[in-house]
Amino acid sequence: MTTTSNTATPDYIVDGVLTEPEAWVPLQTIVAANDTTTSLTLSSSTGANDWSQYMDLVIFISAQIVDSGSGMNYLRLGINNDTNTSTSYDILATKGDGTGTVSVSRTTNPNYASICPNNSGGTTANMFNANVGRFSDINSGKFKSYTSFTSVDKNNVTNNAVDQHFGVWLKQDPITSLVFWEANNFPFKQDSRFDLWGVLPKMINQRAS
Repeated sequence: MTTTSNTATPDYIVDGVLTEPEAWVPLQTIVAANDTTTSLTLSSSTGANDWSQYMDLVIFISAQIVDSGSGMNYLRLGINNDTNTSTSYDILATKGDGTGTVSVSRTTNPNYASICPNNSGGTTANMFNANVGRFSDINSGKFKSYTSFTSVDKNNVTNNAVDQHFGVWLKQDPITSLVFWEANNFPFKQDSRFDLWGVLPKMINQRAS
C-alpha cells in the first residue's frame, strides 16, 4: 500500500496572511500496492492535511475486490474508527441496473457505514468501479452526513448498476479519519485507488470592482 499525504504548509497562507485559496485542496492518496490489503485508512495530520480547516471532504474511489465470485462487493466505512457500536449510522441506498424498478433499502443502526459497491475479479478482470463521495460540515457540532454515487460495469447486464448511498454518522465529533474495507474482508486489487480532497470555506469577501 502506498500512501501520499499533503503535509506542506497550505499555499493559501503567505507570511501568516490568508490569501484567496483554491476551493479544493488535495489531501491524501492511497494506492493498493498488491492484492493483499484488506483495509485502507485516510487520516488527518498536519499542514494542508489537517482536516480541521475544511468544511467538506470529497473522495474519489476506483477499486476492485479480489474475489472469485460473480456478485458485487460492497465497501464498508468507519468514521473515526467507529465500528464497535450499533447506534452510529443510518443508511439509505438506491440501486438501478436499467432492467427494472429501482430498489430502495434502509439500514438503521449498523456498526459501519456503507458507501459503494465494487467489482469483484470473478466476473471481469481489471474492471474497476467509479465512485465519488462527499462528507458535509465535517467540523460542525451536528451529526455528519455523506452522499456516495457509484457506477459499476461488470460486462454483465444483470450486474451493471448505478448506486446512490445517503448516510448519517450519528455523532457530533469532527471527522478525523476514514477507514474502508470490503464486507467479507476480501482484499483490494492492486492499483485500487482512493483520492481525498478538502473543500475550504470562503475566507475572503468578494467586492464588486
